[in-house]
Amino acid sequence: VDERSPRPFEVRRIPADGSAPATIVHAEDDEEFDLHLSVTSDRRFVVIEASSSDTTETYLLDPWDPQAVPVSIRPRERGLLYTADHGGGQVYLRINDDASTYRIVATPFAELDAQDWRPILPSRPDVSLEGFHVFARHLAVSERSDGLAEIRIVDLATLQQTHVAFPEPSYSLFQVSNPRFDTNVVLYGYESFVTPQRVYAYDMQSHETEIVWEEPIGGGFDGSPYAIERVFATASDGTRIPISLAYRRDTPIDGTAPISASRSP
Repeated sequence: VDERSPRPFEVRRIPADGSAPATIVHAEDDEEFDLHLSVTSDRRFVVIEASSSDTTETYLLDPWDPQAVPVSIRPRERGLLYTADHGGGQVYLRINDDASTYRIVATPFAELDAQDWRPILPSRPDVSLEGFHVFARHLAVSERSDGLAEIRIVDLATLQQTHVAFPEPSYSLFQVSNPRFDTNVVLYGYESFVTPQRVYAYDMQSHETEIVWEEPIGGGFDGSPYAIERVFATASDGTRIPISLAYRRDTPIDGTAPISASRSP
C-alpha cells in the first residue's frame, strides 16, 4: 500500500518456495489509480488492472515465465474504460470506446499492437453490457435492458447468439463462481419476489437448464399460489418506469386490493 495514500500500487512476484526475494513487476505512480489483481478465465494470465474513477488500463502478465513483464492491452486514455479476459489465444475486451453502453471486441494476444479488434457484440443504446465471462467455446455476457438483467450466450466459433430464458417476468440475478474454463455449462444465481435464491446450471450448447441449489425456506413455503408481473408506468418526461407486482393468484385485479411497496428486482 502506498504510504502517501491508502491505495494498492505495486505488484510483486514472490517465489512460492522462498528461494529468492520478492521482485516488483509493476508499479503505479499515478496517485489517481489503484491496482487490482485477478486471473483470466482460462488461468493463462494474471490480470493487472489500473483504475481511476473514469479510466482504466489493463496488463496481462505470464505467471509461468519468471522473466515476463506485464503487457498493456490498450494504453490509458482519459475516459476510456474497459475490462479484459483471455481464452483460446484471444484477448476479449468490454470497452466504452464508441458508446457508454459498451461493446465487446477480440484480438489474438500476439497481435495486440496491431489494434485490429474483431467485433463480437456491438454497442446498443438500449442495452448496457455489464460484464462477461470467457469459456473455451462460448462467451457469457451480462446485459441490462429496460432495467432488467439478462444473460446472452455467444458461440465463439459461429458468433451465433442466444438468450437464457428465465421462468418469471421479473427477477434479480446474482453472480456465482464459474471456475471451469473448458465446459459448456455456465452457473448463475436467480431470485424473485416469489422464488427463493437458486443457482442454475445452463448448458450453452443444448440450452437446457437445471437447478443445482436452492435456498431452504422454513415453514413449507409454496410459491405456486403467487403470481409475478412486470409493468411500466410513464413519467411526465416520457421515461418508462418498470414496476414489479407480486400477488396471490386469487387477488381481484380491480383496484380494490391493498398494496405495499418494495424495491423492484
